[in-house]
Amino acid sequence: MAGRITTFLVGLLMAASSLAGAQERFGSLTGTVTDTTKAGVPGATVTATNKDTGAQRVTVSGADGGYRVPDLDPGRYAVNVELQGFQKVAVDDVIVLLGR
Repeated sequence: MAGRITTFLVGLLMAASSLAGAQERFGSLTGTVTDTTKAGVPGATVTATNKDTGAQRVTVSGADGGYRVPDLDPGRYAVNVELQGFQKVAVDDVIVLLGR
């Protein structure tokens, strides 16, 4: 399956900047991995790396291409999406905020 994975970041920043109250300690990243035809791509590995600490969280896209990386500390993240047979996609500066 040669092709390119594209990551729809629609709502990504909104999901990253949790709308919960002041007691919220973590944020999350949510998105959908799609191919060039906009079809969901299951089984893609999504890695979020905190740019300050180097801590990584990894998840895999579901049957519809959707993914969620929960329990992220606030900060700047590099997000990589990979699946064999597809071009790797990297988003270098995703900001996770709380209370916004």
